[in-house]
Amino acid sequence: MKNENIKTIEIRDRGTLIPAFAIEMLPSDEKELFLFKGAGYGWVHPCILLISIEAPWHSARSWDEWKNSVRTMPVAHKWIEENFDEITNGDVVDVEFILKEKDHPSLNYFIEEKLNVLAGINDNEK
Repeated sequence: MKNENIKTIEIRDRGTLIPAFAIEMLPSDEKELFLFKGAGYGWVHPCILLISIEAPWHSARSWDEWKNSVRTMPVAHKWIEENFDEITNGDVVDVEFILKEKDHPSLNYFIEEKLNVLAGINDNEK
């Protein structure tokens, strides 16, 4: 696998921010394909391994295998599978926006914090 197959993303939902890795399981040779199949993944493309950076849970077999999540992870995983090539590092996968519950996606948390700091500086200068 190559580095462009690994993306760091921010999954957002109501009151939720999950930093995650999305990894496209795209073997670069027959040895990798053998290992993926040996791990039970078979071969269906796209196959995206989605891993929470802050908690020890993940899923790669399919977006519908998030048994303990009713909404956030299954919706995010399906959207990531369908849009992986357009995603860049640091992008926000906003479940509320995907489900059309709001008009615009959330900003990246890092950007939100920077804007809050700038707004605070501007407020103090008035």
